[in-house]
Amino acid sequence: MASRVFLLFVLLQLVQSDKLLFEQGKMRLGTHGRKRNYYNVHHIDEKLIGQGHQLVVVRAWMETVHPEAVRNLRSLENLVMAKCHIVKVENKAFVNLPNLTALRLNDNDIGEVKKGVFNELPIKVLSLQRNAIKKIDSGAFDDMPNLYKIKLNSNRLKSWDSAWFKNCPKLTELYFRRNRLNHLPASAFANIKGTHLVDGERVMDTKIFLSKNKLGTITPESFYNLEAISQLYLDRNNITEVPGGAFRDLKEIHVIYLARNKIDEVKDNAFPKVRSIGILDFSSNLLECLPYGLVTVANITNLEKNNGSCSCIRDYKARLEKEQRKNEISYEKEDCPE
Repeated sequence: MASRVFLLFVLLQLVQSDKLLFEQGKMRLGTHGRKRNYYNVHHIDEKLIGQGHQLVVVRAWMETVHPEAVRNLRSLENLVMAKCHIVKVENKAFVNLPNLTALRLNDNDIGEVKKGVFNELPIKVLSLQRNAIKKIDSGAFDDMPNLYKIKLNSNRLKSWDSAWFKNCPKLTELYFRRNRLNHLPASAFANIKGTHLVDGERVMDTKIFLSKNKLGTITPESFYNLEAISQLYLDRNNITEVPGGAFRDLKEIHVIYLARNKIDEVKDNAFPKVRSIGILDFSSNLLECLPYGLVTVANITNLEKNNGSCSCIRDYKARLEKEQRKNEISYEKEDCPE
């Protein structure tokens, strides 16, 4: 009886490992050349396509990328699987790809990212743009020690998980534009470092892109512990106010972009610890004034298309000139004459 059960288990494993990946599709191994047609593909490996640094798979209707679908490609560095109608990527879909640095699954129909799909892959770049992703497991991006850039633009995410990106020490660029995020939880970026060691020097290089979502408020807890960052983009949301303590811990930033919102007030203590801002962009909002102290720490302040801010701008310019400061203010001079 036991031997029959074992035999059934082995047969089941063999059947599962020999699932059809796609019936017909195009693949190209290498940067140049024409794509070739492939038929009735169960796995993509060296036996099927040989060795190469880049593999492009397009228009292969595969729906589910099953375990070991792409495997044992030892020289592969860049894998692209685009416009393949992928809905689901199962755990361990990508196995024994020791030199893989970039994985791009753009322009598919993926709805969920499960833990176990990408964890521990050696990749530096993961791109899942233009899918239908609504849910990402808390541990979906854990333990990716080489991950530098992640791109999830143009998906359907409504919520952010503070638990994402554990043990991703090199993560520097996060692209989440054009989603449906309506709230950032407390310590949203708890696992994100604003600076990294580059050639022995600490560099402020992290960039976070949250443009064109549905964020309505900035809660002080969301950005706790984020002390230094290169660029933060919160433009084209529905933000109405920057409250006190909103960026409580922020001390330095190169670019903070809050343009094209509905902001009518920035509280005096919204940036209580900030010492240096490269570009502060509040263009296309509803502001009448900014705290003067905030203008003095920004090299450039953009207040274009804020009706009613003229009197404030004149006051800023007079005070900056009197104090012999070189801070610049950008505004529409024809609508706000000297």
